[in-house]
Amino acid sequence: MVSLLLLVNAPAVMAPQLPKDVIIKVWTDKTFYKPGEEGKLFILIMNNYFEEGKFIDNITITYPWWPSYVEGKWVGNDTIIPSETERGLEYKDIYQVERSFKVPNDGRATSGFITIDVYFAGNYHLDGKTYLNVNTAPPSQTEGLDKITTLLAVQIVLTVISALILAAAIYISVRKLAKPSPMHRPPPPSPKETSE
Repeated sequence: MVSLLLLVNAPAVMAPQLPKDVIIKVWTDKTFYKPGEEGKLFILIMNNYFEEGKFIDNITITYPWWPSYVEGKWVGNDTIIPSETERGLEYKDIYQVERSFKVPNDGRATSGFITIDVYFAGNYHLDGKTYLNVNTAPPSQTEGLDKITTLLAVQIVLTVISALILAAAIYISVRKLAKPSPMHRPPPPSPKETSE
């Protein structure tokens, strides 16, 4: 009987227990980016605390680079305002959103944290963050290495062919020199000449 009770309660004990809180998880689609590259930001919010539910007013995304003033407006950071049907976050509900971003290529790009501020109705605020790694090092001097490798391979093949042609020419020349040239020998003496 005790074993049966333990088996019945085992899944509940072994299941991972989520903290009694509003959980915010933030991540990107890649581990690092280059200036000018586009990426995706994923945000997940789970209400594991408010049993009566909560309304999301807005989600503010702050990137590690400075915003820029372009065509009469500030660009660089982002604000998400969920629709009326999406903003209600009931108990155990999950709100998930995906946002595209572009790493600036005008010198503002820098590594740092992307901060997510979630504002709920009733002056309730939470934040989450993820680290964004931007490779701002100057381009490597080894760009075009595949072209250099191809060029070296062609050069090696041409050198080998040239060496074979040169070796064949030397071999033929030496062989001609080593071969005795046919000399005109006088005919063997006739029997009369030998008797004298």
